[in-house]
Amino acid sequence: MKTIMHRVAGVLVLLAVVVPAVSGQPDEIAATLMVLAPNVQYQRSNTDEPLFISQETIIGAGDTIRTAHSGRARIVLFGDGSRIDLESDSTLTIDRLEADEDTFDVALTLVNGETRHRVLREAGDGSVYEVETINGVITAQQGEFVVVQRDDEVAFLSVTGALTITTGEDEMTPVASGQGGRIAPDGTVSDIVPAGSLEVLVPLLDGCPGEIIPTENRRLPVYLAPDAESIPLGTVNPYEVDIISGSVIDRSWFRVPFDGGAGWIPAENIAFVDTTGCAAFRVYADDTIEDPQSFDADADTLAWEYCTGNRPPPESWVRYAVRGGQTLFELAQRTSGTVEQVALVNCIADVRALSAGRVISLPSAP
Repeated sequence: MKTIMHRVAGVLVLLAVVVPAVSGQPDEIAATLMVLAPNVQYQRSNTDEPLFISQETIIGAGDTIRTAHSGRARIVLFGDGSRIDLESDSTLTIDRLEADEDTFDVALTLVNGETRHRVLREAGDGSVYEVETINGVITAQQGEFVVVQRDDEVAFLSVTGALTITTGEDEMTPVASGQGGRIAPDGTVSDIVPAGSLEVLVPLLDGCPGEIIPTENRRLPVYLAPDAESIPLGTVNPYEVDIISGSVIDRSWFRVPFDGGAGWIPAENIAFVDTTGCAAFRVYADDTIEDPQSFDADADTLAWEYCTGNRPPPESWVRYAVRGGQTLFELAQRTSGTVEQVALVNCIADVRALSAGRVISLPSAP
């Protein structure tokens, strides 16, 4: 009964005026849990059994809220419009929930899922609002932000207001309004990038599914920076590139995954780049340089001249000038070769297109 009365008193404080504690420290307060979509569970502090709820409920420090696959919930704080929205398949524990007329102290643990936070109350000196995740702590004072924890990765996005990401041995990363990023399982914070939504944040961090069509059927050179004078890293088969990380502003260079890291390929060797359906395409500065330590030890050092299959013409093959009307299939049959083999050796990207007068290598004279 004492606990219930205390939380009821806390609600009155939220809806009316926050009264300063006699000790000068914030008082424990209560919040209101609302069901936005059915299938919301609530587990009271120091109890073992969660309960499904269907109407507003008073909650406080130590309580845990879970939303099932179709459930959504809202926690109303301070009585000023501040709130926490839990999307489906989310679990959140309230560790601390304290406030007085000048300050507040809110500490939450995101066990899994997606939460959207809105802190409208002005933060006085000493005010704290933090969300602990599996990989680090996200701290805010005022504004709106989103935190998503799925499996072992954590993504964050500041809609308005600033955030601070704390990982490892108190390593702190500032995040400005309109920026977001990700915390890896080892506590490493990704690049902080401008993003207006989670849908945009993901491709900005991970790159866009895409396709590169080269001007010739050759491997493409990869450099450490978008500059032909930078360190060459090796070559890549363009037909094996399925993620494009971004480009410089004029698209004269494209960034692609390479050997455990990322490298740059010049657009002069590319006929077409397709990133259709990508929500956002990241633009890098012209002076971007990749971290040499990010690459694996067995870097690809194949020469640019090699075809995508890395097979120069065998010494026993002969050179032949194609006549009008001849097809690659016909020539391969007449020389005991296969279409795939002849196309690979001669760097022929489109086996349907074989122009008269082109000199190619064949297993024997046709």
